[in-house]
Amino acid sequence: MFVALVVVVVFVSLVYVTSGVAKLSRHPKVIDNLVVRLHVPPAMVVPLGLIDLAGAGGLLLGLRFAPLGIAAAIASVGYFAGALSYEVRGGSTARQSLPPLLLGFVCIVASGLRGATS
Repeated sequence: MFVALVVVVVFVSLVYVTSGVAKLSRHPKVIDNLVVRLHVPPAMVVPLGLIDLAGAGGLLLGLRFAPLGIAAAIASVGYFAGALSYEVRGGSTARQSLPPLLLGFVCIVASGLRGATS
């Protein structure tokens, strides 16, 4: 079961790092998506990027320290729930709302797997 946990954590961490780097570099497509389409305040883009990187670090360190991994997975569920609420509030289509929904479910699975392998 630990192998499944590693696969899930590495997948979510890659998504987090990719997203975080794009936000920190203020990539125009990311800025357009967040600020223009979803109405996220421009001052929140960099903090969201830092949260992404912290989430990836917490999940990866959680492979070694179970309580940290469980806490990071639960916090990630909250993060993706917030992202989903912004998608819905911004009038996104079901297809546009799917990534945060699925990633939230994957983080629930990660939390359960980490709890089961402790």
